[in-house]
Amino acid sequence: MNFYHMWNDHRFKHIDYALDTDWKSIKCPRYKGHQRNGDRVGTLKIDIPSKTTGDFLWTFLSECIITDKIAKILHENKITGYKLKPVEVNKAKIKLSYKLWEFTVTGKGGDADKKSGISLKEKCDYCGLKIYSGFKHGIIVNERTWDGSDVFTVVGYPRIILVAEKVKELIISNELTGARLIPSNELK
Repeated sequence: MNFYHMWNDHRFKHIDYALDTDWKSIKCPRYKGHQRNGDRVGTLKIDIPSKTTGDFLWTFLSECIITDKIAKILHENKITGYKLKPVEVNKAKIKLSYKLWEFTVTGKGGDADKKSGISLKEKCDYCGLKIYSGFKHGIIVNERTWDGSDVFTVVGYPRIILVAEKVKELIISNELTGARLIPSNELK
């Protein structure tokens, strides 16, 4: 089966976080170097800095935002492995005639196939930090650990959205803009 990495089409600018966006803070009780931001707090609040946008919009941290048009297509085609959350637009250089949704991946790909070369390099028992190696041969999905969702991520790479062939075909046939698709096993 073929899988694809879905990410920002760089012909469109990233969406900015509104100034009052906040993240949880993770402080390791043992190692200062493990301090980091955790999950975002509350509703995704954005500013749209461009007069042109795609059907898919992306933040700098690879959070995916979709339009009502895409939400309807995904629902009608019974796509699995995601949930939608409302997005609050603080400022925009365009007039929006549609609603935006945060596209949150819930599908689980489990551990990637060993041929990907991904391994756990470091694990902190004090704060839960896990650091994974890079992939040597793209991300090869292990179909035995994948939950069968149409949209999913693999362990160690929660910001890399993977999609099944069905989603790729919907994006192409509906001429949706703002997303690039790369075969996951060709990722570098």
